[in-house]
Amino acid sequence: MFIPSAPYIKPLGSGFTLKSVGTLEDVDRVAAFNAAVFGSQEEALSRVLLMNHPHTRPEHWLYAEEDSSGRVAASLCLIPWRWNYAGVELRSGELGICATLEEFRNQGLIRALTVRHKELLREGGFHLSHIQGIPYFYRQFGYEYALPLEGGWEIELRQIASDLPVNYTVRSAEIEDIPTLAKLYDDASRDYDISARRDADVWRFILEPAPGMGTNVDIFLLLDAAEHPVGYWCIQHYGFGAGLNVGEVSRLDHAGASALLPILRRQALERDKPYIRLITPDDGALVRTAAGIGARDTGRYQWQLHVPDSAHLLRAIAPALERRLEGSMYDRLTGVFEICLYRETLTLRFESGRLANVESRPTPNNDGEIRIPPLLFPLLVFGWLTRAELAARYPDFIVGARHHALLDTLFPRMNACLYPNY
Repeated sequence: MFIPSAPYIKPLGSGFTLKSVGTLEDVDRVAAFNAAVFGSQEEALSRVLLMNHPHTRPEHWLYAEEDSSGRVAASLCLIPWRWNYAGVELRSGELGICATLEEFRNQGLIRALTVRHKELLREGGFHLSHIQGIPYFYRQFGYEYALPLEGGWEIELRQIASDLPVNYTVRSAEIEDIPTLAKLYDDASRDYDISARRDADVWRFILEPAPGMGTNVDIFLLLDAAEHPVGYWCIQHYGFGAGLNVGEVSRLDHAGASALLPILRRQALERDKPYIRLITPDDGALVRTAAGIGARDTGRYQWQLHVPDSAHLLRAIAPALERRLEGSMYDRLTGVFEICLYRETLTLRFESGRLANVESRPTPNNDGEIRIPPLLFPLLVFGWLTRAELAARYPDFIVGARHHALLDTLFPRMNACLYPNY
């Protein structure tokens, strides 16, 4: 529910003023701006996120206004997420719907907006931020590629049997199915070290989309012979390519996956789609079954991550780090462990296997036995690349040999599944 509030206002001193959304008129202006840049889908998405999303706040929506004309010149927003990280809940503020009108580009407006965005992250106690953004651009603002996103597998309709399964039926998911969908989603999420958490309000938001919204999906339930739900999947209304985009799927066994493929084939034909695109995890039964009959891997893009406060993040994931020490060669570890991030040094103090404290201090010298560039730190913490892989690729990722085993124990490779639905 949108609640009008006093907007944040900061003159930028260059003919522009940075503001946050405060009124319904501001909602209309930002939505119209996003329509001018991206089209009607993003206009609908902006309006509905601002007005109806259970966790979005107007003060998280920022824009730069040209003083002389009152036009919105650039805009972005913070979309709150809850993540599971190896059993620990983290708060992430997605950097979303980011754009500048062409005539106002290269004037530092996005840079100014991201400064305020990072202030909001710190003020709100967020542990990280993520974005689906365009190649390279967001590295300028402290984001680095760190988790799998989109891409997936494509399969031609001719490769799938035309006969529909006899022991399964299909129906559309309704609001009353939220408990079932939530259970199926949570069961599937347990297969991954990193995933997004959804409450009932978020499920309701997904199931009640506004017309024309760019993230709209149709959700279907797969029922067994006893009409018991054994899985669900989402078909995106919009997306990359001309195929039927399967944007999400629950855990399935081989029989369920084999039954679902002919159903997807029928849905593709009904929607005049020439092929099926599976935007689902590579290790899931649906992709593995499709690969067995000729689906091809088209590669993946990646989520980009930014950590606003590394010490804050490590304190939050302390329970996960402590579990990794238990039963390892570092069981009941006591001692001080320092990580130099070049601009700051993190001091981790362990007492009998518990992370008692994490402190940060400015780094006067780029030295120490562990030196990690700050952009690479999220790759290690979120398990995208291992310590050995990072050291092999980046000469300034430096870890003394006596710390290899400890770093490998604290930060192992992790598998992630973060669907982009809000």
